[in-house]
Amino acid sequence: MPSNQVWGAVFDNHLKLWISTSKGLVKYDPERETVENTFYESDGLPSNEFNYFSFSKSSTGSLYFGTKNGFTRFNPENIRINPYRPRGIITNITVNNQPLEISSEGFLKKHISFLPEITLDHHQEVFTLGFSSSNHWLTDETQFEYQMAGVDRDWVKAKSDRRFTTYTNLDPGYYQFRLKAANDDGVWSVTPIELNIRIQAAPWNTPLAKLLYIIFAFGVLYFIYGEQRTRWLLKTNLAVERQEAIRLKELSAFKNTFFTNLTHEIRTPLTVILGMTESLTEKSKHSLKRLKN
Repeated sequence: MPSNQVWGAVFDNHLKLWISTSKGLVKYDPERETVENTFYESDGLPSNEFNYFSFSKSSTGSLYFGTKNGFTRFNPENIRINPYRPRGIITNITVNNQPLEISSEGFLKKHISFLPEITLDHHQEVFTLGFSSSNHWLTDETQFEYQMAGVDRDWVKAKSDRRFTTYTNLDPGYYQFRLKAANDDGVWSVTPIELNIRIQAAPWNTPLAKLLYIIFAFGVLYFIYGEQRTRWLLKTNLAVERQEAIRLKELSAFKNTFFTNLTHEIRTPLTVILGMTESLTEKSKHSLKRLKN
């Protein structure tokens, strides 16, 4: 609906509802709940603004509506709809508010309307697509719908005075922009045109870079593990060496004590024997002296 201000409504012989508003005359299909057509001054109306409750229907099926500049009369049976189905056309692209120039060395090899796909760098984060249609009759009433697959959940309507759309901060990946157009009588394109858009990842955000990050992380973890293991082995070896030194010291002390005691035990009997031997020797000497005398 061109306006929420409804001044009148009447059914034609085919049960289509004709609605007069403050911004045009609307043909509405109640069964499908859709607006079939909208008519303006450019279609031959005296004015886009209608009068309140100023409408009528004749016995022949003709409809009458009063406007600010007089009344209009027509028979819906005599209205011919433009059957031409226009094709949407992508006319230009701007990146970071700068037109993307055609260059054999750049991202745009030829005019964008002839390209099935374009590739943008990671820093080209803001881009605008301009569009038009192949309909050259009453172009001010041309309608557009577009959708960026992966971004727009539904089709977005665009009026003829806003023939562009802007996208910002899209993640690296593949997208598809779709565009369809309708002529002045609301006849839409059979199939939308499609433009595949690839946004490259930053060098530090590519799969190879991520793989290198993982390898580096594992390398750091392995290095830390190696350092910790080396320290643990060093501490363990030091502890073992301390225990071995203590054991050797205790063993040495035990040996000293053992041999000291053993020497003492052996020395005591020998001393007794030597003492007895010396005593017997002295006695023998005294006995020999007596015999000689």
